[in-house]
Amino acid sequence: SVSRRMRRAKLRGLREEARRILLQTAHIFNVREGLFADGGLDRLRGEGVPYPALIKVAGGNTPPMSSSDPYRQSLEGKPDAVLTRNLNGLKEEGMEVLRRYRAASRE
Repeated sequence: SVSRRMRRAKLRGLREEARRILLQTAHIFNVREGLFADGGLDRLRGEGVPYPALIKVAGGNTPPMSSSDPYRQSLEGKPDAVLTRNLNGLKEEGMEVLRRYRAASRE
């Protein structure tokens, strides 16, 4: 039915948003720590809410991290206060994605 297809499309979009948030968050952690590694999800699992739930929504994976990612490049040289603000914003976005995902899952 049309409503079922719309629901699936909404959930698929929310999964993509979760992946983006996870990937950008992993880039921030790596830039802050002066690292470049593609172990972003492993790092985020231990960071608490909302990351484990976002990983589940994202299907347990994110796109591979790349040092040439424009988002990562935009973070280079930023003060820690800016990185913290970005991190907090992404965390809030993640909480909102989880709320919307739960609501869409119940439709």
